[in-house]
Amino acid sequence: MGLTEPIHVLPKDTDNRLYREVPCPAYDKAYAEYKRTTLLPSETLRNVLLKEISRNASNYEVIYEVYDTLAIEHCQFDMSLPSWFSQAEFQPSQHQFFVGYVGGNPKMGRLYNGPLLHDIMLNLRQGRVNFFAGHDNDISTMMEVLGVYDISAPPPYNALLIFELHHHEEGQNKKDEGEEVRLLYHGHSKDLIVLPLPRCPSPCSLSNFISTFSSLSVDDETWRRECDEK
Repeated sequence: MGLTEPIHVLPKDTDNRLYREVPCPAYDKAYAEYKRTTLLPSETLRNVLLKEISRNASNYEVIYEVYDTLAIEHCQFDMSLPSWFSQAEFQPSQHQFFVGYVGGNPKMGRLYNGPLLHDIMLNLRQGRVNFFAGHDNDISTMMEVLGVYDISAPPPYNALLIFELHHHEEGQNKKDEGEEVRLLYHGHSKDLIVLPLPRCPSPCSLSNFISTFSSLSVDDETWRRECDEK
């Protein structure tokens, strides 16, 4: 008998890490305002969708639904893209849609990604290995709040984001004990690449990483309280 690894699964009604269906009124209000005032599609895209498929694209959610459907048909099932589809026109909608989850203000990023980032920091502190299975929007928003998202290359299928903790013989100070955080990414390249963190230059010690991004990290109790704030 081979080795088995227990898989921890949160019920959907309590999962504020990846599923994110737990009510958070403060976030919902901020996101609705961001969509109304900022997340607006171009007139060109609206006209194309209205003409070709009779969809009124009043916001980027509609455009992304179309883009995502066509991308899945093309990438997974080798179906031809319609003649009216322009990758250059539609792909930015994927960026706008994903980043829109956290793009309104730091509070949106904290409420959207905070619980997951809190878990990641806790695992780094304790030296534990954890795996989270999500979607491209989970990777995109995490990369955005860390300042490493590339608008020209949204995460493809099977994209992977890795937070590594390296131990060195000599650290920057006794508190760090030679611990360095590195962010690795597997996206469009066949190989893993190291993503430099602009806000935490290499070598990014564990203590520096936590202090730099602590404002975006939030535990469950604080998250629930902030979600209910007016």
